[in-house]
Amino acid sequence: MIKKWFLTIVLGGSMVALAACGDDTAKDTEGEETPQEEVATEQESGEQPEMPKPDLEGIPEVVAEVNGEKISKEDFESIYTEQFEQMAMQSQMSGQEVDQSQLKEQVADSLVAQELLVQETEKQKLTASEEQKIQR
Repeated sequence: MIKKWFLTIVLGGSMVALAACGDDTAKDTEGEETPQEEVATEQESGEQPEMPKPDLEGIPEVVAEVNGEKISKEDFESIYTEQFEQMAMQSQMSGQEVDQSQLKEQVADSLVAQELLVQETEKQKLTASEEQKIQR
């Protein structure tokens, strides 16, 4: 149970940090609408842009292996889908497309980092006190 809470907290913090590091520069070209203008035009006409779908093709059964512990496709897909949906909603507001290859890499890196943290806490035999558990 502690491991699940710890993983959830670490993953959430990692995803927030990774999302904040995204590239938000846009180049305007003459005569073409920027993504923000396209969104504004769609909003004025009352049409909602279609929500993009996550690309889950080609993901191996074992996404990564960390010191003998495997990160499964199912674990990766659940986190990736959740993060993709959040970014897709943000992209609808900003008009930028979600870079799925970058997101996949970030999610995989985050899962590896999480697993390393879990392994280190187990190695050091770190546990939360009852008071710390209740505060969460």
